[in-house]
Amino acid sequence: MRRIVLCGICIDDGVAIAADGIVKEDLPSELSFCSGGTLSLPIRAILDGADETSSRILHAIGSLNIGGSQAFVMNLYRNIDRSRVQFDFVIEHPGELCYRDEIESLGGRVFELQSFRGTNLVAYRRQWRELLDEHPEWRVLHSHVRSTASLYLPIAKRRGIETIIHSHSTAEAPGFSGAIKRIFELPLRRQADFYFACSNKAGEFLYGKRLAASDKLIVIANAIDVERFRFSSQVCTDVRNELCIPGNAFVVGHVGRFVEQKNHPFIIDVFCEILMLIPSAKLVLAGDGPLFDSVKQLATERGIEDSVLFLGTRLDVNRLYQVMDVFLFPSLNEGLGISLVEAQASGLPCVYSKNIPRDVRVVAPLCQSLSLNDCPRIWAEACCTTCTEDRFSSADKVIEAGFDLRSTTLMLQDFYYRLDNGLKANIREKW
Repeated sequence: MRRIVLCGICIDDGVAIAADGIVKEDLPSELSFCSGGTLSLPIRAILDGADETSSRILHAIGSLNIGGSQAFVMNLYRNIDRSRVQFDFVIEHPGELCYRDEIESLGGRVFELQSFRGTNLVAYRRQWRELLDEHPEWRVLHSHVRSTASLYLPIAKRRGIETIIHSHSTAEAPGFSGAIKRIFELPLRRQADFYFACSNKAGEFLYGKRLAASDKLIVIANAIDVERFRFSSQVCTDVRNELCIPGNAFVVGHVGRFVEQKNHPFIIDVFCEILMLIPSAKLVLAGDGPLFDSVKQLATERGIEDSVLFLGTRLDVNRLYQVMDVFLFPSLNEGLGISLVEAQASGLPCVYSKNIPRDVRVVAPLCQSLSLNDCPRIWAEACCTTCTEDRFSSADKVIEAGFDLRSTTLMLQDFYYRLDNGLKANIREKW
């Protein structure tokens, strides 16, 4: 006879007696447990009396193009037990559908709504009411959009849907549009059931210091599938050959959308200085966006176009990190900067701006932050004199720091499932 006492539950060869005396029979003969000794989701489901249908969680996200919040959700979606928890997506930027085929292949659905333009408030809210009324299977709404979430979270809550708002940023776009967005975001501090953020700084930005300092804020690590980014010398050689980069060339890399926040013109300025120090250096830029053409034109104007590789949108950035010698990331602001975590997992020295939250400093010897007030020459010298640790072992340090996707996935999977089934849902504040 095998007896296990765990989480207040005594399990005797397929029969469980919970702390309240309720007997559960016919458990699977092979019990599985999550990290930390907690029962795995299928066993929890049986003990909780839940049915076998998967929970469908609705994610509201601006677009399905490559970006930080999209990377977080897709990493989670690829690794979650989709027989238990499924994702659906609602987006407001039709045409930005890079991940659509993958989502549908995994069993998810994508719903496109008209974006809020300021003059269509009534129509905007109506489409949300109609969408939620047509899909009563959604009992949990996880919003990664902050600017318009205050318009649809109350609609969801009136229908008994549990609501989560998730902050992925630490600053607003400059100008009038940014000011208007801030006005729309203020009600979020009292509208949601759960308040997530990728860092403490991101939590303070969206919810204010009082809420961020309370136990309402739940910091969720922007976790990654660390093993995908672990350095491989063979992959490095293969990708350099694919990109026609000499094996001995010094490669500066950046991964990010071509938007103002990522500060690509400054990257070009820094790389011009690097070329004065290392004439054979190459710059690899992965990503796309509204400023792609203007940055490419800038490189041409500066006469460095032959040394810069504009790769556009890539779904294999894990392989691209392998060919880089240093990762350059001078963003104006970031909620966390998931690309920096990925780069560190690949053992890359990282030179980034002091505007990025300290939470991103995972493998300390690889990290150097500089002020954007420092001249490009200082940044260039930092890139060329970075300290490289053993690129093979850095991935283990990222796992130890809590950025491994597996533990994050188990936590959120259990959280979603319990919420969807009307059970008490607890989640650790720090991961």
